[in-house]
Parts: sequence; structure tokens; C-alpha cells
Amino acid sequence: MSINEGSIIVPWAAANALLRNALGPDVKLPDDEYARAQLLTKEGAESLVYEALLKSEDFATFIYGALSKDFPLCADFARAAEALVLMVAVRLGLAVRPYFFRLHYTKHDNTRHAINGVLLADGSVRFLEPQGVKWMDWPKDSKRLDEVKL
Repeated sequence: MSINEGSIIVPWAAANALLRNALGPDVKLPDDEYARAQLLTKEGAESLVYEALLKSEDFATFIYGALSKDFPLCADFARAAEALVLMVAVRLGLAVRPYFFRLHYTKHDNTRHAINGVLLADGSVRFLEPQGVKWMDWPKDSKRLDEVKL
């Protein structure tokens, strides 16, 4: 199956409206940096992440706090995952940027955490814990979703 199969291309403002609907009214969303976004199917997103992260020797050796107790952190993992996914999207020939993002949120213990997410063609969102490359439907430890970043 092609990563493009079943995907749709929508105006960036429409993608943000779908994301707002999925995440709630209080989450800060990115400005319209792109004219359009490509919304993949669940299978397409999983395939893209597999190609970008699970097959990457660099990402496999990226270890939380490997250099010090505060580097790399969760936000570094989320940034690295986003960059690798975008690079592979270009390599695979996606004509439009997939809506793959970083989500910063506050946990129940009032600490902050960063993970990745992807807005899908059906309007749903899947989240990815880049440390271990684990998919989830919602960050269960979230007290409040704070900000989506690109």
C-alpha cells in the first residue's frame, strides 16, 4: 500500500479546524505556515513512522538523558522524530507536508511532556511516544494539552 493511498489534501486552516475539534478549544495551534496539509490514513501514518524511525539507526541509538540528566529530553525526541518523519515524507514523494506535529502537554503531576501526533484523513488524531516509538489514542497522563508545534 502506498502512503498516499486514501490520504486527502486539505487547506491548512481546515486541518487546524479538524485538529481543534479533536484536541479541544484551549490547545494553542500553529499558525498557517503551509498552504495545505496532507492527512494520511492510520496505515499510511504508521508506515511513514516505521520508515522514518524504526528503520533509522540514528534514532535507535537516541537515548533519553544519554549525555546528561537533561539532554536529550522528551522535547528533543519529539523534534528529532518530527524531522525524520518529514525527511522520509520528502524521500517517499509526498507532495504536501503531512500534519505530523509535536504536542506539549502538562501531566497530572504538573510536569510537562512532549510527544508527537498526526492528524489523520478521518479527522482523528493518533499520538506517538517517540521514546520507544509507541502509538496511543490519547496521552493518558495528560492533565492539560498545551500547545501543538511544528
